[in-house]
Amino acid sequence: MNRILLLLLLSLWMLLLPAPLFSQKRILVKGGEWLFSGKQISTQSFRITKYEITNAQYVRFLNNKKIGIDGIYEGRQLINTHSEDLQLEFTDNAWAAKSGREDYPMVMVSYYGAVDFCKWAKGMLPDYEQWTYAARGGRKSKNYTYAGSNRLDEVGWFKENCEGHAHEVGKKQPNELGIYDMSGNAWEWCRNDSLKAETDFCLHMGGSWFPGEQPGRISAYYGNTPTHFSNSVGFRVIFPVAKRQRHKET
Repeated sequence: MNRILLLLLLSLWMLLLPAPLFSQKRILVKGGEWLFSGKQISTQSFRITKYEITNAQYVRFLNNKKIGIDGIYEGRQLINTHSEDLQLEFTDNAWAAKSGREDYPMVMVSYYGAVDFCKWAKGMLPDYEQWTYAARGGRKSKNYTYAGSNRLDEVGWFKENCEGHAHEVGKKQPNELGIYDMSGNAWEWCRNDSLKAETDFCLHMGGSWFPGEQPGRISAYYGNTPTHFSNSVGFRVIFPVAKRQRHKET
């Protein structure tokens, strides 16, 4: 009887716990040595979201932070609220994803809007090195041209197959690590640790639904200013791995 009562109390306690602020399947990217920009380097382990951040996930951040209809937070414009390409709407004093667009990648978000979401989720944007390492498959890399294949059509949405728009995340094949859409669908902001001004350059990698195949190559290098908005630029989040967990991996 005591064991049954304990289980019932534990179940009730778990029901009363607040839902986590942010949840999405995370893929462990085990660290290793590899050739990056012509140099042999060592990348530490981290976890990365399996999918690009979606509209449904981003509105949870907006509402938790009580960001109003202007899309401004702490003096910075996080989202382009004047664009018809923003797949969110503000009704009844709250943000919501437009119907049928819940699982599409969050776009029309500035670099600042991506960074602030990452902080809220207790993660960060990947930097150029981390993004590239994850896209190419980490230790499991088969040196594909795109993230998971030598044929972009198998792993990503781009000009030739997208029918003029982005698609729900995770509908193409993943890469060697099980990460989806790192080539095509939406470009992904990368962290700039030296950012000082709104005129500085911030990378976004991976190509998108809008252009042809070349920007979807892992090696392709694109970007813009941190205040830039686009209907084809989104992001994903990485999370550090504790040192003791790194030891278990090796």
